[in-house]
Amino acid sequence: MSSHRGPSTDRRRRVRAGRAFALVCVLVGLASGCTAGDAAGPTDALPTAGTAAPAPNDPSAADVRTRGVALTANGVSAAAVPDATVTADASADPDGSAHLRLVAKDGAESGSPTTAVASPTTSAPAAVPLAWLTGPAGSTAAVLEDGSAVISASDGSFLIGLSAPTPSARFTVVGTPAAVLRIDHVTASGLGATATGGPVTTWLSGSAVVAATWGVAEGGRSLEVTPSEWARSGTLAAQQALWSQLVAQHPDANSPTMHEQLLCHVLGAAGKSTWHIEPWRPQVDALTMLRTRCNPTAADVATPPAPTAANG
Repeated sequence: MSSHRGPSTDRRRRVRAGRAFALVCVLVGLASGCTAGDAAGPTDALPTAGTAAPAPNDPSAADVRTRGVALTANGVSAAAVPDATVTADASADPDGSAHLRLVAKDGAESGSPTTAVASPTTSAPAAVPLAWLTGPAGSTAAVLEDGSAVISASDGSFLIGLSAPTPSARFTVVGTPAAVLRIDHVTASGLGATATGGPVTTWLSGSAVVAATWGVAEGGRSLEVTPSEWARSGTLAAQQALWSQLVAQHPDANSPTMHEQLLCHVLGAAGKSTWHIEPWRPQVDALTMLRTRCNPTAADVATPPAPTAANG
């Protein structure tokens, strides 16, 4: 068995990277004034340009499920087929999530499988497929702006979230329908240094909300949320999964202020064991939300100045 970093090391690295990106994503999401019912931040995070027509060597989703290495992320089945020059190692984590590691076989040139994909432009870095991954039958995949990805059921509900593959790798959606995630090694990409023989890794999870229970705080209703370790990474996939699973469990939590408080906790309280969000808290601007540590009150709502002769 090839040596690799333990799951805890992979997790720490992904959590640090995810939180850094979450700072930008959450500020943009809060500042945009999005509502939970329309453009609700992470739920509608735009896919990247990581979509391509299938190459001759790209297997179909059915082929991946038939021939692939089986993975299970919190009870949701997935499968991955490695390139002929790559070994795939799937491992389960204690919390039910999973890691997929891809390592070049002995004697093979690391990161240079024979099924190279031509770059779309001469200036773009060359990409070479390492593996293909898909979810259950009928599912579809999307790559989000931070490089993380989501596999959704036929009704659009969340099934599996994946951290961006690292180092020096990316997801590309292939197939019609868009059901297969191809993991490409990207040379000269600036996506991170690749140690010789080092694995490319992605972290999969089917759980973002471990528990969510209504209670009372400060005299009003309060929803106590326990996020999964994967969700604490703060990636766009994690943000989407958190909101999707939360409102599926508690439809009465689906309001703009609840969504904005959740985003704030992703950014500012990832290390807390539980998060508390309240439907009675007002909507405020991003800076106020952060200044109040995700707990704004009516006193924090800006009051417009009284009309005067000068300002009408």
